[in-house]
Amino acid sequence: MIDTSVFFNHVGGSTSKVQCDLLFELGKQASDEGPILDLNCNYGRSTISLCLGMADGGNRNGKVVAWDPHRSEAGTGTLISFITNLTRYSVQGRVIPVIQTHRTVLELFNKRSVSLIAAQMPPNLMHDSLVSIAKTSSHILRKGGVVAVLKSMGASADVFTVLCSTLFSSELGFEEESRGDGYQIYNRIS
Repeated sequence: MIDTSVFFNHVGGSTSKVQCDLLFELGKQASDEGPILDLNCNYGRSTISLCLGMADGGNRNGKVVAWDPHRSEAGTGTLISFITNLTRYSVQGRVIPVIQTHRTVLELFNKRSVSLIAAQMPPNLMHDSLVSIAKTSSHILRKGGVVAVLKSMGASADVFTVLCSTLFSSELGFEEESRGDGYQIYNRIS
């Protein structure tokens, strides 16, 4: 296993070390039957974790579609840093960057074609983001696929848990696989 500390300490972002380790393992186990969708990838910690996990798991041809508007409060954006980080850790060939809206994400994929969705929640937009992620997941995540929802630092753990449990319910075709420090994982069962 690759130690995610190698890049964690050098790549900015809000994805925690625990979450990077989780994404590495999910990337390692990801099916090659469809791409991985990384939502709100920011500076690339999550994307790099997923790509290195795929490589470590033997998935040589897998792709990560990395969606982010790449805006920042300072107005400078994160795209240049994102591309630089992908290049620094030699994963740029596995990544398809998308700089658009969630609506565009839905248009990119056939129904039920994605094998794994990793989604980071912005603390100030957690409810709206979770609703959008749940809608996206129910449309493009294949049966047996996995969605990993990552809570951002500063967001309420209780609100996060309640929202996830409501939006990713068995009635809507999901089954909770596990939860941990700052994340919840669901399997698509129908």
